[in-house]
Amino acid sequence: MSALYIHVYTDEDMYGTIARALRERGYDAISTPEAGNLGQTDVDAVSQQRAILTFNVRDFVQLHAEYLQNNNSHWGIIVSKRFPIGEIVKRMLHLLNAMTVDEMQNKLEYLTDWSPLESSVWKVGPI
Repeated sequence: MSALYIHVYTDEDMYGTIARALRERGYDAISTPEAGNLGQTDVDAVSQQRAILTFNVRDFVQLHAEYLQNNNSHWGIIVSKRFPIGEIVKRMLHLLNAMTVDEMQNKLEYLTDWSPLESSVWKVGPI
């Protein structure tokens, strides 16, 4: 049986505080610098067995298409425009509370499609 909650990996383009903010709310999240992976390739980032969160829409949309075309799998890719940090956290909380690991696998999600949840409706993730 796989984990219920999505594990998140923020690439080096993403704000460094996002992973910490998600961990403070009970989610398993790590940033590229925390993992000691600065300077890695996009393919390396996708291989982390975590859904990757990135601002690098162009490269990761292309990488997602290449993975599917080559019958490779990944743990999910979440792309975002540069919202303020608080808005990214709220949108991620909406996504993390709505999707499971299995639902996220091989998916490309646009964070713009996930409205920010207000704190009164946040569910606490796994502790």
